[in-house]
Amino acid sequence: MLGRSSALPFAANSAAVADKWRLLAHPDPGPKALADFCRGSQALHYCADAHCTGPPGPVRNPFLLPDRAAVFSAEAGQLSLRVYGRPCVAGQFSGVLSSDRGREPGPTACTFWPALPALPVFSSNPSRIRGHRPHGLPSLRLYMSMNKEKLPFKTWLYFLGQSITMISMVMAVSMAALAGTSLAPQAWMATIPFGFQYLTLMVVAYPAARLMARLGRKKVFLMAAVPLMLAGVAGYIAMQERSFVLLIFAHMMLGAFISCGNFNRFAATDGVPPALKPRAISLVVAGGVIAAVAGPYLSSTLREVEGLQMFAASYAAFLPMGVLSFIINLLAPADAPATGSAPHARGFFGSLQLVVSNPMVLLAVLSAALGHAIMSLLMVQSSLQMSCLNIPFASASTALQWHVLAMFMPSFFTGRIIQAIGMRSIIYGGIGLLIASCIINVYGHSYGVLTFGLIILGLGWSFCYVGGAALLTRVTEHMHGNVEIQGINDQIIAVMATLTAFTASMLMAWPGWSGTNLISIAVCVGLGVLAVRAFRREGQEGTPA
Repeated sequence: MLGRSSALPFAANSAAVADKWRLLAHPDPGPKALADFCRGSQALHYCADAHCTGPPGPVRNPFLLPDRAAVFSAEAGQLSLRVYGRPCVAGQFSGVLSSDRGREPGPTACTFWPALPALPVFSSNPSRIRGHRPHGLPSLRLYMSMNKEKLPFKTWLYFLGQSITMISMVMAVSMAALAGTSLAPQAWMATIPFGFQYLTLMVVAYPAARLMARLGRKKVFLMAAVPLMLAGVAGYIAMQERSFVLLIFAHMMLGAFISCGNFNRFAATDGVPPALKPRAISLVVAGGVIAAVAGPYLSSTLREVEGLQMFAASYAAFLPMGVLSFIINLLAPADAPATGSAPHARGFFGSLQLVVSNPMVLLAVLSAALGHAIMSLLMVQSSLQMSCLNIPFASASTALQWHVLAMFMPSFFTGRIIQAIGMRSIIYGGIGLLIASCIINVYGHSYGVLTFGLIILGLGWSFCYVGGAALLTRVTEHMHGNVEIQGINDQIIAVMATLTAFTASMLMAWPGWSGTNLISIAVCVGLGVLAVRAFRREGQEGTPA
């Protein structure tokens, strides 16, 4: 694996580091010495450019990087990185270490983040190229500039689009039951409109993904604005004319729009460098923060308007929101060829088979789906538990508001955390937080403890949901029909959400609040076992983790 080299790739001021590199340059350093070196995370920073000092001419000998089997070579200033024998684009994750490509006035550098502690041991005299040290070593300033690469403008458009999606969802949750109660022929039918909304969301997810694969995301997002406008018109007429059937239709249109809008997080990653994909997903999901504030405000402010029936104006607000959604997506750039052109359709069962048969894809899907299911189940039951403890409704609402903020606020920096510690750690962290929340709920029976449990639950959902989405985009990036796999992912999430919506009250009756949390712990442990096995298998097969 290591080629013979008569010269070290750079000179170091530290004797210890220099000794390690002499060991590395040896044609056969031995497995133990090699393992010790890799564990030391003394990363190789080598600038393959004529402006950098170092071995003259093209570098033809591969050098081992601290990631277990990452090798790069450079020919005439062209940098290529191979991880476990597979070519990688600069910016992809290699093992738990992230590589990135930074450009200064001339050089191209490949940097691994664990090397930051080692940088001070090298020469501190700056070279004539800004941001570099002698011998082609990128300075800390260059490293930071590479990791501060800005997200494209379209990411912010999808952030706004996701905000509208989440606002409509929050408004629907707050209005559906009350509006249904006022129009339903019988009391037990009050939640039927909301049930049809979830049913439509579940049914539309996969066909929407197929349409995106054939027509491109932009056209589907533009078309999805129409159901939101129809929901506004139908909901307004339903409340004014006291029509329960029209109310059901309005919520079905809402379900169709929300189902399409959920793809904003995946659309934000199209054409984005691999290192920025987690940040793009994270930012788009953070649109829920706006919804957590704007949704309840719009619902309560427009609930009673003089001259209109209750909630008529609230439903009518969906019409201008649909127009705004159309305008936002009209400003979005055209789809990348990989998204909008010639899809390689697998079909529903073909995509489902791939999800089940590929451990990493299955882990990505279940991380988001089970994380969402546990969050949804315990969020609904927490309201019932607070009611059983005679906690005032206003206090319970405040606790849920803190929970929603905990769900979406971390999304502003979850992407950067993934870049720093890797997807493996973020998913493990999400599972751990979900388990911690359940343990808190089992042993806590006061308002403060339940609120704290809800906050931890929201954080766990954020890590599992964003981490699962980021992992899914990475492992399916070069697969045929990857947009369809995203559709299967969202459909499974919708099925889980529907099941928890229908079973929350039944599970509250038996096995009760504590029993439901214990079941959730068991599910999290199972997900954790799957994660360990999937990541271990990926490492053994020689793919980046």
